[in-house]
Amino acid sequence: MSADWPVITLEQIIEHQKGFAFKSKDYIGEGTPVIRVSNFTLDSVDISDLKYVDESIASKQKAVSLETGDVVIATVGSWPTNPASVVGKTVCIPEVANNSLLNQNAVRLRVKSGHQQDQVFLYYLLKNKNFSDYIVSTAQGSANQASITLKDIFGYEFHYPEGPSRASIGGVLKSIDDKIALNTQTNQTLEQMAQALFKSWFVDFEPVKAKLKTLEAGGSAEQATLTAMTAISGKSADELAQLEASSPEQYAELKATAELFPAALQESELGQIPEGWEVGSLGEIASAKGGYAFKSKQFIDEGNPVIKIKNITSAGTVNTSDCQCIDDDIANTASRFKLSDGDLLMAMTGATVGKSGIYVSDGRDAYLNQRVAKFESKVDSSSPCWFTYNLVNKDSIFEQVVGAAQGSAQPNISSKGIEQIKTVVPPFELIKEYQRVVYPFYSKWISSYRECSQLASLRDTLLPKLLSGELTLPEAEQQVEVSQ
Repeated sequence: MSADWPVITLEQIIEHQKGFAFKSKDYIGEGTPVIRVSNFTLDSVDISDLKYVDESIASKQKAVSLETGDVVIATVGSWPTNPASVVGKTVCIPEVANNSLLNQNAVRLRVKSGHQQDQVFLYYLLKNKNFSDYIVSTAQGSANQASITLKDIFGYEFHYPEGPSRASIGGVLKSIDDKIALNTQTNQTLEQMAQALFKSWFVDFEPVKAKLKTLEAGGSAEQATLTAMTAISGKSADELAQLEASSPEQYAELKATAELFPAALQESELGQIPEGWEVGSLGEIASAKGGYAFKSKQFIDEGNPVIKIKNITSAGTVNTSDCQCIDDDIANTASRFKLSDGDLLMAMTGATVGKSGIYVSDGRDAYLNQRVAKFESKVDSSSPCWFTYNLVNKDSIFEQVVGAAQGSAQPNISSKGIEQIKTVVPPFELIKEYQRVVYPFYSKWISSYRECSQLASLRDTLLPKLLSGELTLPEAEQQVEVSQ
């Protein structure tokens, strides 16, 4: 129990290093990466938008070098009303950011003991709500920006378990995060596979070009189909022959898919497109429907989540853990705005207009708020809009959505405006085939994403109970085993 653990301050167990104020003029395209507060995610860092400095600058700032497992706290940020950039946000440096450098407005913390298990415990200690509430309560600043001092960080008091308990507590919680990380990596691979197939079929037109090249070289229509099958499957002609012998049904299926592609290209206002395909609008493929105008007085803390623009994440997902809710009575009046697994949503207003994400239920029924569009497929109403999801994530489509948004105070686009976005419209049979092929990818993606949400909820439930001694380690370990 925590009553048996001594109360100490953070200063007693950690050493720190403030980030360095790198100059924007020193940033280059490649070199040593610099981690800025803007790169912080919920618990890690996003390496997709890093800045870099050359070796001559990096060598002089080795003191702010980061290592895997370092705990970093944002000392400048927003107030809790904007949780994405809240002051005091605490992250753990991942392996992909090892040897990067820490920018200003953040501080690096390492345990004095140097023991890895203590570093892991430190991270979870500072991810506890007690710490975030404490650190925000000490913050000062203006309405738009808050800051915290090192003195306040170091003054945080907590119950400090003995070494074996620290190691066990950190180990239990890290096992959950490791599983979440593994699922996330799997989902990234699945999505990359679906995206690669979409690009091959509907952007680069590789099966069409394979047929065209064969015919131009004097090959027969049958040979053209075979080269298209090669382009679609990635298999050589010999491997396709083996597939025909060992699995004739799979071979026939692949051949049928190849035959859906034409063998020529035609000019269009969007450039060369496959013969027979048309330039049309997004609305020919899917309809976009806005959500319900819930009233602020209808929102409660717990109940059925209402999905707003802020819940669509930059990762292409929908966060249901930070939602305002409605009760069952209100939900019944808005039943036609109820969401289903795999629903594709898009922000229609504000700085994030055009941002899209896939909704996955966390076990509760969720409802769509106004100014968020939900797509409904006109190709196959029985399946989520996986084709449309990849389509609206094309740069050319996103740019059209942003460009079509109007408004002086903030950009807005209507459902009709979204549907009028110009795009290449392939035959519906081919879209259906794409939907069929990628269905297993996204089905697994949804399952893994839901498991991640459940594991994160379990971790967040166990965290304060373990740190307070309310829950014993055997009890926590049992809950983790059951969840996995």
